[in-house]
Amino acid sequence: MSGEIYTMQDNAFHLIIINRSDHRLIMADYDGYPLLQNDIFSPFEEYLDQEDRPEFLQALEQEDHAWHLVHMPGEDGIIHHVAFRILGRQDADRVHMLLVRVRELLERHEKLSLRMAAFDAIRVLNEDIYFIFSPANQTVTVYGSRENFLDKGPYTPEAFEEALGICAGESAKLQIHNILQHLKEGTRRFSEDIPQNLVSGDLNAAHTLIRGTVVYHHGEAQESVGIIHLCRQEELNPVELYTRDQLTGLLGKNDITGLAKERISRGNLENTTIGIVDIDFFKNVNDTYGHRRGDDVIRETAGIIEEEVGDTGAAGRIGGDEFLVVLNTSEEAIVRKVFGNIKNMVRAAFPGMGPGGNTPVTVTIGGASYPVHAENYDDLFTLADFCLYRGKEKGRNRYIYYTPAKHGSLEEIKARKALAGETDSREENGPADFIVNAAYRLHYGEKPELHALLDEFSRRFQIPCVMLYSGEEGTLKCIQGTHSIEKPEQVDAVNAFVHADLSPLLHSGMVVLNNIESLPGTYAAQEQDLLQQDIHSVLILDLARHGGKGMLVFVCRGHNQTWNQLHFKYYRLLAELLCEYDPESLPLFVLRTG
Repeated sequence: MSGEIYTMQDNAFHLIIINRSDHRLIMADYDGYPLLQNDIFSPFEEYLDQEDRPEFLQALEQEDHAWHLVHMPGEDGIIHHVAFRILGRQDADRVHMLLVRVRELLERHEKLSLRMAAFDAIRVLNEDIYFIFSPANQTVTVYGSRENFLDKGPYTPEAFEEALGICAGESAKLQIHNILQHLKEGTRRFSEDIPQNLVSGDLNAAHTLIRGTVVYHHGEAQESVGIIHLCRQEELNPVELYTRDQLTGLLGKNDITGLAKERISRGNLENTTIGIVDIDFFKNVNDTYGHRRGDDVIRETAGIIEEEVGDTGAAGRIGGDEFLVVLNTSEEAIVRKVFGNIKNMVRAAFPGMGPGGNTPVTVTIGGASYPVHAENYDDLFTLADFCLYRGKEKGRNRYIYYTPAKHGSLEEIKARKALAGETDSREENGPADFIVNAAYRLHYGEKPELHALLDEFSRRFQIPCVMLYSGEEGTLKCIQGTHSIEKPEQVDAVNAFVHADLSPLLHSGMVVLNNIESLPGTYAAQEQDLLQQDIHSVLILDLARHGGKGMLVFVCRGHNQTWNQLHFKYYRLLAELLCEYDPESLPLFVLRTG
């Protein structure tokens, strides 16, 4: 191939995105975080051996897209040989890089060589021809069997069209021209059944079937690949096994749901997972950027989904901005890896097109597995849809995989859906209304009591525990929430962390920790104390940035919490409102015991 095509299914390759200004990690794929020792706060060069850091910094400064071999010390003391390349897709604030582990790459190359030899033997056996179109240099490269009229090698698109059309009639030439248009326009999938033998003298070949698809790499269309197959007289008329969605090239709604139902209904095909993928706030994309750009987002998101699903299943489009993934497994680690990579790759693909223009486009995913969670497709879809609803409710930009102990039984979920009147899980619950109403009451109505304000905020925004520290000394004044801290040792652990030097972790006046275990080594003592108290996620807002004194702290116990980036603006507005309260007039917090 003239281009470099990799998939996230290949664990040797990792997409890494870093901040251009301080080189800190913004995003890595599922298997990339362990390579970086799960440390998200250090500049990228600190992951490298000391001698390799200048080479990285020079490549970054010069936008050098060549491969560079470096060494990355691991936690186990093993030195990993890694190659990195800065990708061409850049923007003002972020740098996209590809990392490859050299040892794993060599192992994969050996296996891939054997696999390609097998595929090529099948191609020769069927006397098929395949071709690859590179948009970058406008070249069609043909790989064919020996006995045909189409020579191997590179062609310009016009020469490729002319070579295919040598023996073609007028209607066939029109179909060939359509194929070239599909290639140039990057059509996700295309198929032309031409009732004529275009490439050989075989009188038994009545049709030439030409099919193609676009290969995506990290959400971007790279190359189009196609196959030319001669259909003999004895063969049935060639037809698509499945119908395809015209915009995305994925399976249509009836076919993807039919595929899932067929797998589940056949008793010998167990271990099936479905995932419903919904683009968050997609109406905002259409309203802000227009429907044409909205179609681009849907098309590119479909490419990401298809790439991440790979050969572990299939994907289809079931609504305007909604997709269904069917995985041939119920192994939780694989499911979470696929869902997590879809979520991360979409978020990385559209960094500035979300609400407000300064947030990314994101997706929310809900999933469940057969037969471990449900015995039929309808119940399985109900569970996946419920998990999607929970993901939207908890702030979007996440995936939720059904867990009975956490989410309740199927019967309980059905009862809740019936009681709720089947409300639309895709609608926003109006967090702006809460902030506006609170501000109005504070300035023009009866000033809300602080504890009541924070308690209502906790419930409305689903923040498990909200803690307010006020004054120069950062004295704890209030704890509210549906799952607030209840023990003195838990308060002590949070106090110790809040009063540590947090300046290295502060970004725009906030410390955002979805996983306490990602703290740098300098906070090892605080990390250990927090984890001992089952505290896994913390978000801190410095009130000094808003003209006040103290800190607003959100805490989650029992599990990791992915803080909702789309709600950060509301958190900041709440901090502004809290600065209207006089710290000295607030009573000291006294932990209730017994």
